[in-house]
Amino acid sequence: MKLPLQIAGEQSGAFLMIVAYPEYHSLKFRIGIEFHGKVVDRLDYELDVAHANKAGFGDLVKGPHWHTWEDNRHLVGSIYKHDKLPIAISFTDAQRFDAALRSYCKKRNIEIGHHGIEFPLRRKLL
Repeated sequence: MKLPLQIAGEQSGAFLMIVAYPEYHSLKFRIGIEFHGKVVDRLDYELDVAHANKAGFGDLVKGPHWHTWEDNRHLVGSIYKHDKLPIAISFTDAQRFDAALRSYCKKRNIEIGHHGIEFPLRRKLL
């Protein structure tokens, strides 16, 4: 799902991006900001994953993690692919989809109010 973002009342090519994986064995989703086709900030929520940061930027991050604009902006548009933001920090602010969405949006000054966005239901039994 991509929802257009307004900055000062105008759409400028920025989108709130939400990707859900309802068939995964545990809660898994991504929330991010896409700007002119490039993901520039992304929260990866997955319990059984580990992310190895680029050399010199901290240790291995286990579980949900956030590739913040602040940590990666100097690399956007460089040799790294836009979906391969190499620096991440641990995300421990929420354990459910709605809470994570609200936390992410609050930290990014995105007003979502009563949004009606729900994590999709699983279609298959495990």
